[in-house]
Parts: sequence; structure tokens; C-alpha cells
Amino acid sequence: MSPKLNIIRLTAGAAVFVAGLFLEHLWQLDRLTVLLPVYIAGFLLLGGDIVFKSVKNILRGKIFDENLLMSLAAIGAFFIGEYAEAAGVALFYQIGELLQDSALRGANKSIAALLDIRPDFANLLQDGEIIKTSPDAVYPGDAVIVKPGEKIPLDGTVLEGESALDCSALTGESLPRSLHSFRRGVKLGLLKGLSSASAFSRVLIIKLLNYPNPTLYIMSAYVFVPMLPLLLPIILMQCRP
Repeated sequence: MSPKLNIIRLTAGAAVFVAGLFLEHLWQLDRLTVLLPVYIAGFLLLGGDIVFKSVKNILRGKIFDENLLMSLAAIGAFFIGEYAEAAGVALFYQIGELLQDSALRGANKSIAALLDIRPDFANLLQDGEIIKTSPDAVYPGDAVIVKPGEKIPLDGTVLEGESALDCSALTGESLPRSLHSFRRGVKLGLLKGLSSASAFSRVLIIKLLNYPNPTLYIMSAYVFVPMLPLLLPIILMQCRP
């Protein structure tokens, strides 16, 4: 189901659920003849697909999952006479699923945006000639040329030229960063893969660094440091004689 239809279904089910609450607490109508059909209609709108997925998974051999638990909770609430709770469980579950899908789509867009800044080629300067090759075929100490509008393929120091770098993917700032050569060079470091703006007409000649890319260590720290409290007891148990 498309996100738009899912929102429409969720809105209709929530409206029926709220109408049932008004009928129950304001007008105090009969529970069996009026409220039960209203809450069943709301549950079918909100949780009908949950029950369907639960039955389908059971037929496939996947019995215990969140769909079965939600179905049992709702059916149990109907059996004990808590009709509003049965529809409310389905409503809050669907809201959670909607927020989860929205966060997942945002994460996929962010990953796709990061993949877009990945360099596809490098202009290798070799014996006075420019050779277009893969970044994997370039080694530390080689010199590459970055033309205006191209992406910086690898980490290095600027030997010649000047330009402006689009660092928005790293810093979030839209202003370009001015970059030019010095006697000792300008270390690019974490600026790997960012596109070079065409603010200056000169090209950049970059000599690749001969030390490991610090990006790898920073990303490893972000991944493994939060896991240390979980890994430490396992490591201690393995070291125990």
C-alpha cells in the first residue's frame, strides 16, 4: 500500500475510533448493539492488515511475530469487553509503523545522497599526461588533477592551483571553502569525495597522502565505542580461565 493510501486509511480508522469514544462516554449508548459494531469497523480499518499478515505468516510457518501478538491482543480485548482498547491498540501500532517507515525512507535518502558524492574516476598525472582511471588504481605519492566541477577522488595535499570546495556534505554549511596551495601544501584529510566548485578557473594538482585515511578510524570509533559496554563482559568471560 502506498504511503498516501496508508495515511488515508489511518485517518479514517482514527476518526471511527474517536467517534466510538464519543458515543461511549458522552451518549452512553448500548455497548453490544451500537459500540461493538463501531469499534469493529475501526479495528478492521486499522488492524485488518495486521490480522491478514498474521494468518499469512502462520501458513508460511512464521508463527511468532509482532503481527500475531497484536492480533491476539486485539481479539483478547474484544472478548473481555474492552472494545475501545482493541481499536486503540491497532491505532497506536499503525502510528508507530508509519513513523518507522518515514524514518526508514529518510535514512535511505541520506544513504543515496552519500553515494552520489562518491568519486567515479581520477585524473592521474603521469609523465606529463592526464590518464583517466579508477581511484583504486591510484597509489600514495601519485599526483591527480581535479578540474572545476569535479570531485576530489582521494586524500592528498594541494601542490598547485586554487579552487573552492563544496563541503556541505561534511559540515552542512552551504558556503564554499576556499582552497589553494602553500609551500607545505594544504591537507585535505576528511574532504575526500567532495565536489570542487567552479568559482576559480584554475585546476588543482593534488599529491596523494602516504598515511592511512583518518576517516576510517573516525567511523570505526563511532561504531565500536558505543558497543564497548556490551562487548566488555563477553571479553572478560572469554578470558576467564
